[in-house]
Amino acid sequence: MPPVDPPADELAATRAALRRFWGVGDFRGIQAEAIRAALAGTDVFVRMATGGGKSACYQVPGLLRGGQTVVVSPLISLMHDQVAALVAKGLTACYLGGNQAGGGWSAAEGGAQFVYVTPEMCASPRLRLLLHSCSLLAIDEAHCVSEWGHSFRAAYTELHELRGHLPPGTPVMALTATATEETRRDVVRALGLRPSHVDVTGTVDRTNLRYAVLRKPPGRSAYEVLSAELRSALTPAAAGRAPCVLVYMPTTKEVDALIAALLAGGASAAGYHAKLTPATRAAAQAAFMQGDCSVLVATVAFGMGIDKPDVRAVFNWGAQASLEAYYQQSGRAGRDGGAAECVLWVGPADWPRAAHLSVTGATHPERARRTLQALRDYTDSPRCRRVCLAAYFGEAVPACGVCDTCAAAAAPPRPRHDATTLCGALLRAARDCSGRFGLTVVLQLARGTVPTKLS
Repeated sequence: MPPVDPPADELAATRAALRRFWGVGDFRGIQAEAIRAALAGTDVFVRMATGGGKSACYQVPGLLRGGQTVVVSPLISLMHDQVAALVAKGLTACYLGGNQAGGGWSAAEGGAQFVYVTPEMCASPRLRLLLHSCSLLAIDEAHCVSEWGHSFRAAYTELHELRGHLPPGTPVMALTATATEETRRDVVRALGLRPSHVDVTGTVDRTNLRYAVLRKPPGRSAYEVLSAELRSALTPAAAGRAPCVLVYMPTTKEVDALIAALLAGGASAAGYHAKLTPATRAAAQAAFMQGDCSVLVATVAFGMGIDKPDVRAVFNWGAQASLEAYYQQSGRAGRDGGAAECVLWVGPADWPRAAHLSVTGATHPERARRTLQALRDYTDSPRCRRVCLAAYFGEAVPACGVCDTCAAAAAPPRPRHDATTLCGALLRAARDCSGRFGLTVVLQLARGTVPTKLS
């Protein structure tokens, strides 16, 4: 059910708030629809591509509705950044996490306009009491309710209980950049969004990103392959600061190995994974976010909600658990709208390992297999990469013309050679070996040399 159009004075007030606090004169993309629905008191599901301005979808109506806006967010670092940005705009904001000192609660209970909380904090009776005066509840990274609720943050699956603590008529807004139609239905059901809720779905297509899939060269290490790619990606533009690159590795061991090789080679790099101490992770993230290091090598422990605008490339060494996970990680690139590269390297050994990791412990194993197969189909497809990604999320877009498959289709055909004679020699050598010898002997015989084993 579409929201009722706001009166002209409300629309004027919304644009005035945008100009005063966000420095822009009008809405971006689907922001207006989401803001209008929340102002009308309607529950809203928002899917918006990374970098599209999701935070304004709840911050603007939260400001205009008055009272407190409570925002559920998965990462302390992200909450810290959001709070700092709001305070810099002259608004009152705080965040509450597991290790938060009393100052956060003082600000929250003192009437801060925006209160950011971790999903785990939502089980606190003190927080639920705070919800009694809430005017808008926003749940960021809402796909965790469906896709990763049990394996990533179990507390997301309990957020439906918050509805009972809100004043009657308080809107709930769920926001994500990663949602298929199946995921959207799961989120709406799991969070108990009202039947009259509004779906606000923007494009997932990021026209500034160039996607590519490459095969891992046999016998070569990640450092041997990625070092050349990193040198190219880190070449500074004619003007401006040096670019940054984010590299995802499958395991903590591989992160440590690549970091050691990069540092030994003189690169400005830092590592991030769950086995590092919290202080080490925080220092690595701060250095990357502030531009003090050019390359961050990480596992999937890093990335959700990270708001760094100038990442010029995201490299994935190995398959992720699903196409959604890969889209989420590659979406860290080019948030400023500038051109950026998203390159995924895969090899035959990646798929059994990814299958084991994604299915083990999954609440819905068959669904886990299906989403992993979608990633494999993406890597094997001859179609435009952006067309494949958009189709998975239920959207049709034209071919981009710049991804690796589009570039290959536009390239002139390779010269063709008659290999009949060579193939005949190889087949005769295999026949003469009668299956008693391996490939090396067969090739020696095909080349006309006398293998040692036959002499």
